[in-house]
Amino acid sequence: MPQKATPSTTLAAAVRAHLGFSQEQLATVLGISRGQIAHVEAGRRQLGPKEASGLRQLAQRLPPPLGSAPQPLCPKAVSPAPAVLRRRRAWCVREAANGRVALSQLEADAALAHRWEGLLRELDRDPTTVLDPTLVKRLRTERLAAPPAARPATAAAHTLLTLRIGLLEAEASALAALLADAPGPE
Repeated sequence: MPQKATPSTTLAAAVRAHLGFSQEQLATVLGISRGQIAHVEAGRRQLGPKEASGLRQLAQRLPPPLGSAPQPLCPKAVSPAPAVLRRRRAWCVREAANGRVALSQLEADAALAHRWEGLLRELDRDPTTVLDPTLVKRLRTERLAAPPAARPATAAAHTLLTLRIGLLEAEASALAALLADAPGPE
C-alpha cells in the first residue's frame, strides 16, 4: 500500500501554501520547472541564486516566524455605520410589506380560481341544472377570461413569496437587534 506523502516543511512549500499556488504556479513565478520545485520541496535539490532570491522576496510576505508580514493578514471586519443598517432595515420592512400585499393578491386569485372550478365541476356533474343553457354557456366563456386555476407554478410562487417575506422579516429583526447594540446616531 502506498504511503501518504509527508507535507514539506521547506520555505518553498510554505510560500506555495500561503499564496495558494500549485507547484506549477510557483515554478512559473520563479522561472523554473515544476519538477525542480518538487525536488526543492523534497529536499533533494537547491534553488539557483536568482530563484532563491525570488523565493526569499516572496517569503518576506509570509507571517512570522518565516516572514516579516504584519499579523493578521486578514483585515479586521468593520461594522457598517448605523445609518447604513437603518436604511437596510427600512428596505427589508418595505419589501416584506410589498411581499405581503402580493401574497394576499395571489391568495385571492387562488380562492377565485377555486370557486370557479367548483362552479364548473357542479355544472359538469349535473347538466340538468335549472340554469338557463345560455347562462351556462356565458359562464364557461367568462371562465376563460377569469384568473387561471391554481397551478403548480402558482403554488411554487406562493411558497417562494412566503419564504422571501420570512427572510426579509428575519433580516429586519436582526438589523433591529444590531441597531439596539449600536452607539447613538452618527
